[in-house]
Formats: sequence, structure tokens, C-alpha cells
Amino acid sequence: MRNRYKNELTLKDAIEAMLNAPRFKKLGDKLTEFRIIEGWKKNMGPYIMQYTSELNLKDHVLYVRLTSSVLRKELSMSSAQIIEILNKEVNKDYLKKIVFL
Repeated sequence: MRNRYKNELTLKDAIEAMLNAPRFKKLGDKLTEFRIIEGWKKNMGPYIMQYTSELNLKDHVLYVRLTSSVLRKELSMSSAQIIEILNKEVNKDYLKKIVFL
């Protein structure tokens, strides 16, 4: 389908432009936080999720409460890789650090 007008945008582009506007920055950040938490659930799989009791994101830091100390140690050693995976999930460099509790 050809564009009739030069100033037409796709719906996706219009929504992204709106969420990146300074007026809606908080809404865009909340959406990004939601997508990171959902990305954790999707990428870590059911085994790690059964030991995950709480997920919180505040000031670009993901706080993960785990019930297994062994898993906490293993994941803390690979936190840089996990940050990279989750940032790819949201297509931006949003997550800076993961704290395992």
C-alpha cells in the first residue's frame, strides 16, 4: 500500500513517538519496566521462576528475590549477560544493574 501523504506515520511509530515525548516519559518508563519484568519471566524459564519470589525494578536496577542461595550465586556471576539479554528484550539500554536478594 502506498503512502498518500509524506507526513503519515504507522501506528507503531506514532505510539513510540508519544511515549518518548517528555510529557509521557513516566508512562514510557513504566512500560519499559513491565517489559523487562516480563522478559525475565520469559528468558529465565520455569526452573528459575520457581525460585523467584519477587521482582521489582526501581531507578534502572532490577531487584530479584530468590529462595535458593546457590542459584543466587550462579546468577550473580552471570548478571552482565542477563542485563544484556533483558536490554535486548526492550530494544534500549535501560537496565543498569541487577541485585539478587
